[in-house]
Amino acid sequence: MKSYAANRTHYKMLISKINAEVNFGNFLLQQGYELINKSAGSKEFRKDSDRIVLNTKRTPNSYFNRNNSEDKGRFFGFLSYRNTSFYEAIKIGLEAINNSHLIAESIVKKSHGKGIKPWSNKFEIEPLTKTEYLEKFRGIGLRTLQCESFENRCFNAHYINGNGSKIANIALPKYSIDGSIKNYTVYNKPYWCKRSNSVKKFRRVINSNYEYLFTSNPNCSVNGIACFESGFDAMAFHEIHPRTNLFYISFSGQLDEKKLEQFFLWRQKIDPEKNLPITLAFDLDKAGFYFDLYFIKALMERERSNPMPKLERKDLEFKFSLDYGSNKNELIEVHHKRFENKLAKLHGQIGFSPITLVRFKKQLVLAISVEALYALKNGAIGALEYWKTFIACITHELLNSKIFIRKAELHKDWNQALIWSKNYSAIKDLRPIENKVLENIWALVPGLPNSRFGQSFHKVIQVRKNDILLDIGDQDYLKISKDKVLKFYREQGIVQNSKTLRFRNHARKK
Repeated sequence: MKSYAANRTHYKMLISKINAEVNFGNFLLQQGYELINKSAGSKEFRKDSDRIVLNTKRTPNSYFNRNNSEDKGRFFGFLSYRNTSFYEAIKIGLEAINNSHLIAESIVKKSHGKGIKPWSNKFEIEPLTKTEYLEKFRGIGLRTLQCESFENRCFNAHYINGNGSKIANIALPKYSIDGSIKNYTVYNKPYWCKRSNSVKKFRRVINSNYEYLFTSNPNCSVNGIACFESGFDAMAFHEIHPRTNLFYISFSGQLDEKKLEQFFLWRQKIDPEKNLPITLAFDLDKAGFYFDLYFIKALMERERSNPMPKLERKDLEFKFSLDYGSNKNELIEVHHKRFENKLAKLHGQIGFSPITLVRFKKQLVLAISVEALYALKNGAIGALEYWKTFIACITHELLNSKIFIRKAELHKDWNQALIWSKNYSAIKDLRPIENKVLENIWALVPGLPNSRFGQSFHKVIQVRKNDILLDIGDQDYLKISKDKVLKFYREQGIVQNSKTLRFRNHARKK
């Protein structure tokens, strides 16, 4: 075993892994501690002279000993205080990662009523042989499933019926950095629920270890790291951009401290020198914008940057605050001027301000209106281009890491973009509309009701001398100027053609 001095990075990674993955409370129960008190944010355990109080609101949990003011910290600190050897504490911590979950699993199994089994007992995970759901409902081809990045990263999960038949589902595994699978999320096509009288998405998480992440093959040679909301988005992005050499990570639609802790462990493994750029390829919606900022905030905290960030979300507004502390008047002045100049230049191009900058004595606050972002159309400075420019501005000033933003331009996410590209063909020749050839023509039209970022797809019902009649749903129609539509098409170079949009209705993930 190498000494700590000879391999500091390795041991720091192990300590972080131990703190993140061990169930502190269950470990104490295994060691003979008694749970004597419990509240919404803490648990108190007793054994001999120890009175250990866990702060369960923090991730990872922290603790302190009521009877010893020096006995406090995180889980590895608990081990170190009770073991004279640093290396022995490492060994115990690694063993505890698996063992500390045993009590929790037994409690979960006992809590189920007669005849009711946990999800882990209802599915048989097997190698991928049935790919219908992936190809038909997610648009992901065999070439992607068999490529170096994603080979053996998808499985079939067969649901076990009482009559012995099996229903094939798709299971995306969630990995620990040691390569072991800690959890699965199981997917299949939507189904009709009689109880709620509505269509429901089929998505099941096998166990409670939600924090682990779906990743591509970590043994591939990569030139960057890319983050997505779902594993299907990651595979779709790779299929759209097959020559991109990236390590793909999916957060399964949720970003929190536990998942970010796993991300940083993966980053340490893939890029120990922290030289690779990070691409944030979250969805083109409110949650995707928020995830970008949340990730940047977490990265700033990891890099111990000054200023310290804070992020708040309220309805359609985010507040990204930068606290400079005391004696930082020079730095806050520099950042204030640079942000102000760059935002003024950007806002001058679009004529209004989706982001406002406010300066206080020791703080800068960037107030971001998502509603104003939605008002931006898909022109030269659309919502996506505006957001890329803004993120580049703040990351260049505040981070050492290289951050890039990638989002599907005309769709909510990469999976929808892939499905659309496979089922709808773009017509750059305007003659079908100009010559009134209406069969299967779908038009991308600016400024219509219920459109995101000022545009939407609608079926062309009738082309008349001066206007075009569009079906906008709910048995309603809209008349729009023919010249306005054709001008917009020429600027965008897009008119869409398809036999049916029925498939698009099932093209939403998660």
